[in-house]
Amino acid sequence: MNLVLVYRKFLQPLRKKNFKIKSVEGQNDYASMKEMVKRRIERYKSFCKTDSHDLFAVLPDVILVDGGHQ
Repeated sequence: MNLVLVYRKFLQPLRKKNFKIKSVEGQNDYASMKEMVKRRIERYKSFCKTDSHDLFAVLPDVILVDGGHQ
């Protein structure tokens, strides 16, 4: 699963994050999306403990999820 960052109305292609799903066996899109969002929030929390200026140190205003093909 991939996460793409949009900052001030512009895509940030260098900030693309590819998540390798670790806790889900088989095909389970909902569980995979849950893991990805949870890991993104955990990354935010870890950046809060440091004085990072990384764009992942900011919580997004909106999270859009695309379930892909059906």
